[in-house]
Amino acid sequence: MSSLLDKKTFRFRIIRESTLILVIILCTYIVSNQLRDRIGQINGTIISENNLYGLTQFRKETFDILGEHLRSMKELREQITRALPPTEDIREFLKILETYALKHGVAATIGVGAATITNIKTDNISLQAITIHIDVTGELSAVRAYIREIEHLPYFFTITNIDEKRDLNQPAFRHTIIAGTLWTKPEQTLTQRQQ
Repeated sequence: MSSLLDKKTFRFRIIRESTLILVIILCTYIVSNQLRDRIGQINGTIISENNLYGLTQFRKETFDILGEHLRSMKELREQITRALPPTEDIREFLKILETYALKHGVAATIGVGAATITNIKTDNISLQAITIHIDVTGELSAVRAYIREIEHLPYFFTITNIDEKRDLNQPAFRHTIIAGTLWTKPEQTLTQRQQ
């Protein structure tokens, strides 16, 4: 009888321990599923926060780039405004031409023609063109340096023709006539000046 009792006790212990192991496995499974769900939620939160941070950084970089472009556009607009003097006052441009002549040691006589209106149809802009004639006399290297310098003026000035004559009595000297066009803003009407 004792062996039968031992067998029953043994079976009971096996069933009890198996049941206990199954309960532990089941509890572990349930807890691991809950942990996996919670970890998934935390990862989702981290990913969305990273996405928000990345989006915020992207927006900041985009606004920084946009601001930089707007500043460069403003600077470009200011350069264009300075490059187009008003037609009624080109004294500063003429003074620069005279200053460069003194700087390079050449004699320059500057003649100014009448302004003519030119319309740029693609942008609906009107500009005025003023013909400029510069009669320059001096050493060949000085005349060429003078021409190079006026080619790089910060104005819309184009040289249209250069006629160079050599003086047979003084081979190192040149008499040069430079024809060019200075583009200017059209003259303002009285009502535009009052605004």
